[in-house]
Amino acid sequence: MEQDIQVEPIRRQIVIADEARGDDGEKEKS
Repeated sequence: MEQDIQVEPIRRQIVIADEARGDDGEKEKS
């Protein structure tokens, strides 16, 4: 269970980093 909780914040950080990049952010969202 602890792993799932840690994965959530990590995934959010990745999404934020992708959005900041713009290139990967748009491709990942698509």
